[in-house]
Amino acid sequence: MKIIAQQWRDAVVEPVLKDIGLHSEAAVRLLLGTIAAESGFKLILQLGNGPARGVFQIEPFTMRDVLSRTIHRYPQIYAAVMRWEVYDQPWEDQLVWNMAFATCVARLKYYLDPEPLPNANDIIALGLYYKRVYRTNLIASGTERFLECYNRLVGHD
Repeated sequence: MKIIAQQWRDAVVEPVLKDIGLHSEAAVRLLLGTIAAESGFKLILQLGNGPARGVFQIEPFTMRDVLSRTIHRYPQIYAAVMRWEVYDQPWEDQLVWNMAFATCVARLKYYLDPEPLPNANDIIALGLYYKRVYRTNLIASGTERFLECYNRLVGHD
């Protein structure tokens, strides 16, 4: 695994997912691939002044929708996620600088999908899942971008 992806895995993604009770190897790989495809582990604001924020490139509307659905369906998970937010700061801003909170929101986006996560070792299936759940149908290259970025920026164990 590439060094930046390994650091994200070890210092942010795995500890946060374990803390909120939504950890699995498939979830970790899916989130690392999402960061790779969405921001290349670099961008924190959407290019062209778009609304997406943070390395996961989450739009504020999506964040509010995900958190609203979670509080009603999974209040215990919501409470676990809220341990990671900074109570006196706007959530939209936290998507940029609060890596743990952004990781929670991205994981919830996938968790709210009714289909189970694909096998952790099937990167193609993870890419298809990313395209279906995280991206819009308007973007044809979602799966290909996920696979290319995953292989280039994350790599394999």
